[in-house]
Amino acid sequence: MSRKPRVAVILGGRSSEHDISVASAESVVEALDGAGYETVKVEIDREGRWALGTSNTAPLDPAAARELAREASDTVSLGSEAPGETLPVPASDGAVPATLASVDVVLPIVHGPFGEDGTVQGLLELAGVPYVGPGVAASAVCMDKDLFKKVLRDSGIPVARHHAIRLGQAIANPFGYPVFVKPARLGSSVGITKVLS
Repeated sequence: MSRKPRVAVILGGRSSEHDISVASAESVVEALDGAGYETVKVEIDREGRWALGTSNTAPLDPAAARELAREASDTVSLGSEAPGETLPVPASDGAVPATLASVDVVLPIVHGPFGEDGTVQGLLELAGVPYVGPGVAASAVCMDKDLFKKVLRDSGIPVARHHAIRLGQAIANPFGYPVFVKPARLGSSVGITKVLS
Protein backbone atom coordinates (compact mmCIF):
# COMPACT_ATOMS: atom_id res chain seq x y z
CA MET A 1 0.00 0.00 0.00
CA SER A 2 1.45 3.36 -0.98
CA ARG A 3 1.58 6.17 1.54
CA LYS A 4 -0.78 9.14 1.45
CA PRO A 5 0.53 12.36 -0.10
CA ARG A 6 2.04 14.54 2.62
CA VAL A 7 1.11 18.24 2.42
CA ALA A 8 2.39 21.16 4.50
CA VAL A 9 0.08 24.15 4.84
CA ILE A 10 1.84 27.40 5.75
CA LEU A 11 -0.42 29.88 7.55
CA GLY A 12 -0.45 33.04 9.64
CA GLY A 13 2.28 35.54 8.93
CA ARG A 14 3.39 39.01 9.94
CA SER A 15 0.83 41.00 7.95
CA SER A 16 -2.42 42.55 9.11
CA GLU A 17 -4.11 39.66 7.30
CA HIS A 18 -2.81 37.07 9.80
CA ASP A 19 -6.26 36.07 11.06
CA ILE A 20 -7.68 35.78 7.53
CA SER A 21 -4.79 33.47 6.62
CA VAL A 22 -5.44 31.27 9.67
CA ALA A 23 -9.15 30.97 8.82
CA SER A 24 -8.41 30.20 5.15
CA ALA A 25 -5.79 27.60 6.05
CA GLU A 26 -8.07 25.86 8.53
CA SER A 27 -10.65 25.28 5.79
CA VAL A 28 -7.92 24.01 3.43
CA VAL A 29 -6.59 21.60 6.08
CA GLU A 30 -10.11 20.35 6.82
CA ALA A 31 -10.69 19.65 3.12
CA LEU A 32 -7.32 17.91 2.74
CA ASP A 33 -7.87 15.80 5.84
CA GLY A 34 -11.30 14.78 4.53
CA ALA A 35 -9.76 13.81 1.17
CA GLY A 36 -7.24 11.48 2.81
CA TYR A 37 -4.05 13.55 2.65
CA GLU A 38 -1.53 13.68 5.46
CA THR A 39 -1.28 17.31 6.51
CA VAL A 40 1.02 19.29 8.70
CA LYS A 41 0.54 22.95 9.56
CA VAL A 42 3.47 25.34 9.64
CA GLU A 43 2.40 28.44 11.52
CA ILE A 44 4.10 31.82 11.20
CA ASP A 45 3.31 34.05 14.17
CA ARG A 46 2.86 37.81 14.04
CA GLU A 47 6.57 38.36 14.79
CA GLY A 48 7.67 36.05 11.96
CA ARG A 49 8.59 32.96 14.01
CA TRP A 50 7.83 29.62 12.33
CA ALA A 51 6.55 26.61 14.31
CA LEU A 52 4.81 23.33 13.64
CA GLY A 53 1.09 23.45 14.32
CA THR A 54 -1.42 20.77 15.04
CA SER A 55 -2.22 18.41 12.18
CA ASN A 56 -3.41 14.91 11.37
CA THR A 57 0.21 13.89 10.85
CA ALA A 58 2.65 13.42 13.67
CA PRO A 59 5.66 15.64 12.99
CA LEU A 60 8.77 13.75 12.01
CA ASP A 61 11.86 14.13 14.10
CA PRO A 62 14.46 16.17 12.19
CA ALA A 63 16.69 13.16 11.41
CA ALA A 64 13.81 11.13 9.93
CA ALA A 65 12.59 14.13 7.95
CA ARG A 66 16.07 14.74 6.53
CA GLU A 67 16.26 11.10 5.41
CA LEU A 68 12.90 11.41 3.62
CA ALA A 69 14.10 14.64 2.03
CA ARG A 70 17.31 13.02 0.80
CA GLU A 71 15.31 10.20 -0.78
CA ALA A 72 13.05 12.74 -2.48
CA SER A 73 16.00 14.75 -3.77
CA ASP A 74 17.45 11.84 -5.75
CA THR A 75 15.63 13.18 -8.81
CA VAL A 76 16.60 16.81 -8.19
CA SER A 77 20.09 18.20 -8.67
CA LEU A 78 20.67 20.48 -5.70
CA GLY A 79 24.23 19.65 -4.83
CA SER A 80 24.87 17.85 -1.56
CA GLU A 81 21.97 19.39 0.35
CA ALA A 82 18.50 17.88 0.48
CA PRO A 83 15.43 20.06 -0.06
CA GLY A 84 14.67 22.21 2.94
CA GLU A 85 18.09 22.00 4.56
CA THR A 86 18.88 25.58 3.60
CA LEU A 87 15.59 27.10 4.79
CA PRO A 88 16.54 30.15 6.87
CA VAL A 89 13.38 30.12 8.99
CA PRO A 90 13.65 31.24 12.61
CA ALA A 91 13.13 27.89 14.35
CA SER A 92 15.14 26.70 17.30
CA ASP A 93 14.94 22.92 16.96
CA GLY A 94 15.15 22.41 13.20
CA ALA A 95 11.71 20.80 13.09
CA VAL A 96 10.20 23.25 10.58
CA PRO A 97 12.92 22.97 7.90
CA ALA A 98 13.10 19.20 8.37
CA THR A 99 9.32 18.85 8.11
CA LEU A 100 9.09 21.09 5.02
CA ALA A 101 11.83 19.02 3.42
CA SER A 102 9.89 15.82 4.05
CA VAL A 103 6.55 16.77 2.48
CA ASP A 104 5.47 16.17 -1.08
CA VAL A 105 4.22 19.72 -1.55
CA VAL A 106 3.63 22.97 0.35
CA LEU A 107 0.48 25.07 0.14
CA PRO A 108 1.34 28.64 1.18
CA ILE A 109 -1.92 30.06 2.54
CA VAL A 110 -0.32 33.29 3.77
CA HIS A 111 -2.04 36.56 2.86
CA GLY A 112 -0.47 39.96 2.40
CA PRO A 113 3.14 41.08 2.74
CA PHE A 114 5.74 38.54 3.90
CA GLY A 115 3.87 35.68 2.26
CA GLU A 116 1.56 36.39 -0.65
CA ASP A 117 4.10 38.77 -2.20
CA GLY A 118 6.57 36.13 -3.40
CA THR A 119 8.75 36.06 -0.30
CA VAL A 120 7.63 32.62 0.91
CA GLN A 121 7.66 31.30 -2.66
CA GLY A 122 11.24 32.50 -3.09
CA LEU A 123 12.27 30.91 0.19
CA LEU A 124 10.77 27.57 -0.88
CA GLU A 125 12.37 27.78 -4.34
CA LEU A 126 15.80 28.50 -2.85
CA ALA A 127 15.41 25.48 -0.59
CA GLY A 128 14.19 23.19 -3.39
CA VAL A 129 10.82 22.56 -1.73
CA PRO A 130 7.87 22.14 -4.16
CA TYR A 131 4.84 24.37 -3.64
CA VAL A 132 1.46 25.14 -5.20
CA GLY A 133 0.49 28.48 -6.70
CA PRO A 134 2.13 31.28 -8.64
CA GLY A 135 5.88 31.74 -8.57
CA VAL A 136 7.97 34.57 -7.19
CA ALA A 137 7.58 37.08 -10.04
CA ALA A 138 3.82 36.63 -10.50
CA SER A 139 3.24 36.84 -6.74
CA ALA A 140 5.33 40.00 -6.41
CA VAL A 141 3.70 41.76 -9.37
CA CYS A 142 0.16 40.83 -8.36
CA MET A 143 0.71 41.98 -4.77
CA ASP A 144 1.44 45.55 -5.91
CA LYS A 145 -1.84 46.85 -7.34
CA ASP A 146 -0.21 49.82 -9.10
CA LEU A 147 2.50 47.69 -10.73
CA PHE A 148 -0.05 45.04 -11.71
CA LYS A 149 -2.28 47.63 -13.37
CA LYS A 150 0.72 48.96 -15.31
CA VAL A 151 1.54 45.45 -16.54
CA LEU A 152 -2.08 44.90 -17.60
CA ARG A 153 -2.31 48.29 -19.31
CA ASP A 154 1.00 47.75 -21.13
CA SER A 155 -0.34 44.38 -22.30
CA GLY A 156 -3.41 46.04 -23.82
CA ILE A 157 -5.84 45.00 -21.09
CA PRO A 158 -8.12 47.83 -19.93
CA VAL A 159 -8.01 48.78 -16.24
CA ALA A 160 -9.99 51.26 -14.16
CA ARG A 161 -8.52 54.74 -13.83
CA HIS A 162 -6.38 55.16 -10.77
CA HIS A 163 -3.70 57.39 -9.37
CA ALA A 164 -0.84 55.95 -7.33
CA ILE A 165 1.02 57.92 -4.70
CA ARG A 166 4.32 56.48 -3.53
CA LEU A 167 6.01 57.37 -0.26
CA GLY A 168 7.65 60.78 -0.56
CA GLN A 169 5.53 61.92 -3.52
CA ALA A 170 3.20 64.91 -3.36
CA ILE A 171 -0.41 63.99 -2.73
CA ALA A 172 -2.59 64.71 -5.74
CA ASN A 173 -6.20 63.89 -6.58
CA PRO A 174 -7.06 64.09 -10.29
CA PHE A 175 -10.59 62.73 -9.77
CA GLY A 176 -12.41 65.07 -7.38
CA TYR A 177 -14.29 63.92 -4.28
CA PRO A 178 -15.32 61.53 -2.90
CA VAL A 179 -12.51 59.05 -3.67
CA PHE A 180 -11.46 55.75 -2.20
CA VAL A 181 -7.88 55.34 -1.06
CA LYS A 182 -6.36 51.92 -0.56
CA PRO A 183 -2.88 50.62 0.17
CA ALA A 184 -1.18 49.25 -2.94
CA ARG A 185 0.30 46.24 -1.16
CA LEU A 186 -2.42 44.93 1.18
CA GLY A 187 -5.45 42.74 0.62
CA SER A 188 -8.34 43.74 -1.60
CA SER A 189 -10.42 45.25 1.21
CA VAL A 190 -7.81 45.93 3.93
CA GLY A 191 -7.14 49.60 4.70
CA ILE A 192 -9.66 51.14 2.29
CA THR A 193 -10.70 54.67 3.26
CA LYS A 194 -13.39 56.87 1.73
CA VAL A 195 -12.12 60.46 1.46
CA LEU A 196 -14.83 63.11 1.24
CA SER A 197 -12.73 66.25 0.88
